[in-house]
Amino acid sequence: MRGLIVLTILIVTGFAFGDKEPEVAADAEVVKLHITNADCDTCVRSLNDALRTIVGIEEHDFDQEDHILSIEFDPVAMEREWIKKALQANGYQVKEV
Repeated sequence: MRGLIVLTILIVTGFAFGDKEPEVAADAEVVKLHITNADCDTCVRSLNDALRTIVGIEEHDFDQEDHILSIEFDPVAMEREWIKKALQANGYQVKEV
């Protein structure tokens, strides 16, 4: 339940911007995470859907074969640790690569 609340807060933050685009940093950062428990297509779909709604995440790609999630994010709007904590709070086992 706590994980759902954390992810909901991140998603709602995205909706708060409405039509306005958040300020994008000139230099996006990339974090690569090993997600060990996103094996099924439904898990991957849920992961992708959630990541698309979070402000500050510009692009993401999940390699289901290697279980590597690459996330390009705006460090002005998002922090690397917040991404990891949001995923962990939603039951994903996350380790930075």
